[in-house]
Amino acid sequence: MKMKYFYSLTLTLFTAFSFIAQSFSDDFEAYAPGDYLGVVSADWTTWSGNSGGGEDVQITDADARSGAHSIYFTSNSGNGGPQDVVLPFGGQYTTGDFEFSCYMKVESGKNAYFNFQGDVNVGNSWTLHANFDNGSVTVDDGGANSVTGSYPINGWFQFKMNIDLTANSWRLVIDGVSVGSFANDNNKLASLDIYPLNGSGFYIDDVSYNYNSGTGGGGGPIPPLNMQQIGYLDLVSMHNSDLSDIWGWSTGSNEYAIVGLNDGTSIVDATNPREPELVNQYIFDPPLRTAGVFAVGNTLFVSSAEGSDAALLDISDPRDPQPIGGGRFQSKDSNGDP
Repeated sequence: MKMKYFYSLTLTLFTAFSFIAQSFSDDFEAYAPGDYLGVVSADWTTWSGNSGGGEDVQITDADARSGAHSIYFTSNSGNGGPQDVVLPFGGQYTTGDFEFSCYMKVESGKNAYFNFQGDVNVGNSWTLHANFDNGSVTVDDGGANSVTGSYPINGWFQFKMNIDLTANSWRLVIDGVSVGSFANDNNKLASLDIYPLNGSGFYIDDVSYNYNSGTGGGGGPIPPLNMQQIGYLDLVSMHNSDLSDIWGWSTGSNEYAIVGLNDGTSIVDATNPREPELVNQYIFDPPLRTAGVFAVGNTLFVSSAEGSDAALLDISDPRDPQPIGGGRFQSKDSNGDP
């Protein structure tokens, strides 16, 4: 399981802009069979907020689309339930692009159901209903607006909603094929609610969503919002060097910008974006003209703009980066060629 949030830096070297991008995925492999999902995951909860009981779902290894684990829902109650599992989407969204995806397996002779809630507090607004029965899936907004497609009975398939909230276009995609779209009279969303109806029997695996507040119309450049410059550092003049790349990196307490130079890298402490501070410049010997930089943990990877040279630096102390023994090498392709 992994959850990632990406927010725009309040400082780049030149300008600042504001947008939100957020992504989430869970394949349930981090949990053990029998675990209650709401107990072992901080991301999932239940309708009432009480985890570990009848509303919660347990991890199963009886079937899975990937790995060995999934979640299974069933009900023989006339009113459905008692399972009622909720995945909050991190807030309420009314503009931007939202993509939801999961893999499902609806057992033969069984049905499946879930919905999207429109408000952060569940129970106020149902904005999408997804009903699966006898190979037919229908998604609707609770009114006349709907799309109907098909799915393989007793087989795994991908369910996806591509939602352009700005344009109010809700598109259903099954196994990579667009089924159709509709305008939603309740054009907002805030969470997923999985609630098995009477006669349900279905597995869910590989749940994910992605949200981008800055793109409308299904794609295109992110428009600047509230653009303003709040900090500035003239690295070009300080180093008499062109800049090639920038990577945001954090130690937990401090935020840094790692910048590629003609002959090395600079590390800028941007914790206070109004007063960025150059804390170190590392020059490669023999020279390496930097093309790209990125960090994994405390290791910085630097690629060359000329040839296939690359280097690794230990940046556990960003004020004193150190070369890693054997960390200067040539990158090669799958055929072993530079």
